[in-house]
Amino acid sequence: MTAPGDTVALDGDVNIYRAAEVRELLLTRIAAGAHRIDLSRVQEVDSSGVQLLVAARRSIEAAGGVAEFVAPSQAVVEACAILGLNVDLSPIRGGAR
Repeated sequence: MTAPGDTVALDGDVNIYRAAEVRELLLTRIAAGAHRIDLSRVQEVDSSGVQLLVAARRSIEAAGGVAEFVAPSQAVVEACAILGLNVDLSPIRGGAR
């Protein structure tokens, strides 16, 4: 996972097995001012991963920012749809095709 500039780029699996690692990365980068989360390289996501994304959005908004989820992979789109959280993660831009 990389975190260039104001964007946190997640890759690989965002699931229960990596929840602590992903949470720490998100908290650190959000505290440093990141408001964009690039989801284009996420290969697998489960409900705990979606929960982390919702928590990240709330943390950004609590700090007065606007969360932006960029290019969600098909795995992210499907997990959110299954959980009925598409609206909760808005704005998601450039969805998987």
